[in-house]
Amino acid sequence: MICKLNQKYYFSLNFMTKSVLRVLSLLLLTVSMSSYAVNLSVYKVVVPKGAVSDQPLSVLDTFDQVGEEDNWSVYLEASPSEKKFVGLFYFKQPVGKSWEKLKVYVNTLSEESSSQRWKFQIRDFLNEKWVTLGDNRNASGWVWHDQVFHIDADVSNFINEKNNIKIRYLSNNNTDVSNIDQLVVELIEDFSGTGSGSGSGSGSGSG
Repeated sequence: MICKLNQKYYFSLNFMTKSVLRVLSLLLLTVSMSSYAVNLSVYKVVVPKGAVSDQPLSVLDTFDQVGEEDNWSVYLEASPSEKKFVGLFYFKQPVGKSWEKLKVYVNTLSEESSSQRWKFQIRDFLNEKWVTLGDNRNASGWVWHDQVFHIDADVSNFINEKNNIKIRYLSNNNTDVSNIDQLVVELIEDFSGTGSGSGSGSGSGSG
């Protein structure tokens, strides 16, 4: 009698487990179908002031460096001119999409901000201005610092007629170089109808 009860309980529990897994699978499928995300790589760099090292731009696609690591082959070095560094990094968006969210992933190494401020900006083509995403104020000197910047405004403001997104990296003096291990833009298309595609404010960062 006890064996029969245990067997019945086992099959009941097994059925419940399968049901839960089936529901979870459906939820994951629903989430994956409700949005589409793509990571964009830097395809061109223009340096009005200073210079960058000659590693391939593909080194910026991945997060490789932490702590005080110094693998020269996996990052770009940004060197200021006699006054400062200004570098423009170009990304190309896929056409035929309606983007709801934009994120920028960075991993950098530099002096502390009290000695030399390095900041990232994104071009707002609609309003013809640069919007500051963030800087190195929370970074320790010569320790890799990763951040994620979120765009709160309408994503279309930051894409021009040539489908370009432009990120500017600049310093306020020529104290030292800065190394860039990662610089990637993520675009997210929302199919759920919950995204607004617009908002107030400029950009926010975490990290």
